[in-house]
Amino acid sequence: MNLEQSVRWQHVALIAAMVGLLSGGMILAIGLTGSGTDRAAPWWVGAIVLTCSISLGAVAVVSLRGALSQATSAERLARGPFDLPDSAPEPLARLNARLSSQFGLPAATARPPMPAVFGPLVAETAERVRTAAALRPEQYEAARSALAGVLGTAPQAVSWGSNPVRLFPSGRQRFRVWEQLRAAAPELPEAKLNPWLENIAIYGLLAALIAIAVPIAQRLDSDEATRVEPTPGGRVVGKAFGLVLFGSIIAVLMIPVYVIGRRYAARLPAEVDNMGALARYFPRGVDSSGEWTATLVAEHVRDLVSTELGIPPSSLREDTPLRPAERIKGHHSIR
Repeated sequence: MNLEQSVRWQHVALIAAMVGLLSGGMILAIGLTGSGTDRAAPWWVGAIVLTCSISLGAVAVVSLRGALSQATSAERLARGPFDLPDSAPEPLARLNARLSSQFGLPAATARPPMPAVFGPLVAETAERVRTAAALRPEQYEAARSALAGVLGTAPQAVSWGSNPVRLFPSGRQRFRVWEQLRAAAPELPEAKLNPWLENIAIYGLLAALIAIAVPIAQRLDSDEATRVEPTPGGRVVGKAFGLVLFGSIIAVLMIPVYVIGRRYAARLPAEVDNMGALARYFPRGVDSSGEWTATLVAEHVRDLVSTELGIPPSSLREDTPLRPAERIKGHHSIR
């Protein structure tokens, strides 16, 4: 589950499915081991809860993926500087959207159709960039130099079509290298704990607390000296107190998980997914000497087309059709 997504009904269903899996698993385990009291639910109740939870979770995951895919495609089509039909291939939609983010182009009310060949695409993009680009070439040069420096490579080896996040090493080095880049651009967002590890830690701690609390509660309930007959109001207060107590304990235990875990399982900011997004965190020059030229724009567009459509940069000519090529296995964004 991505905790940064907008809340949808599928997220609620997934949470309910996880709670059902935990509850059903405990009921099934207690029923099969015979460690419950006379009032404990039989094992087959746990089996039913598990089955229903797995089915609900599967339906929610499939539905969520479809909804997110449709929303992303519609957003890309609306964000690009050129008009594309709804039936346009996904690579062309991505290319169209990246042309806007790459140069910081504002949204346009009247959008011309996207050119079908490379040469006109460069010419029309250059015309738009010269009049409306919010980013400057010197910001890109500073971003590429800083990124190449922390990665230990030459600036020219970093493509303008790169996704910076994908260039970072995995494991513990990821956090360290990202902090080095933040030293060059302090306004860059901090790395976060990987959401998968965060979810596992939260639900793991919850399961551990329940596994500890249930036997204790059963033991107290089985002893006449400690048994308390709850009233309706007492049950409500008890459940509320239990939720607050569990939440407080998990919040405290998650502090070292966040501090230590993100150093070994860091998730870099999702919004820095292209060189344009990275360049925004580097300052503009004080003069106007670094303006966009047709050559500079062509270099950027060539890398974007190569990345999104899978066409080698050396194959791009003025009359090259803009058609998604078959992806080459192992293709990377570094030249």
